[in-house]
Amino acid sequence: MRVNELIGAQLDHWVARANGWTFGPPHKIHEFDVWRDSAGKITGTIPAQAYKPSKNWDQGGLIMGEHAIGFHPISDAEWLAEEHVTACTGRGPTPLIAAMRAYVASKFGDEVQEGSESNG
Repeated sequence: MRVNELIGAQLDHWVARANGWTFGPPHKIHEFDVWRDSAGKITGTIPAQAYKPSKNWDQGGLIMGEHAIGFHPISDAEWLAEEHVTACTGRGPTPLIAAMRAYVASKFGDEVQEGSESNG
């Protein structure tokens, strides 16, 4: 799937994967999502459904600052974001969506494998 088509929970999942997080069994512990690194070590838990960097400025803005992602409008309904180290870009209807797409593209390229978002 093209990164510039990712939206909602699917985009947020790929942002988490770009951070090096994956879901690992068990997927939920008492209403918390469990995140594991590539070695399977639990790296943290967050309230279920609370990780939404494409909608939450506290989460997405932190990623933008850490990864030098800037954005600007290109029309009344579309934004362009660029991750300045890799020059990867993302487009979207909001600055956060565009920025998170740019971040995912900086880690995985312009396309991600559909179906890979279910269980790292």
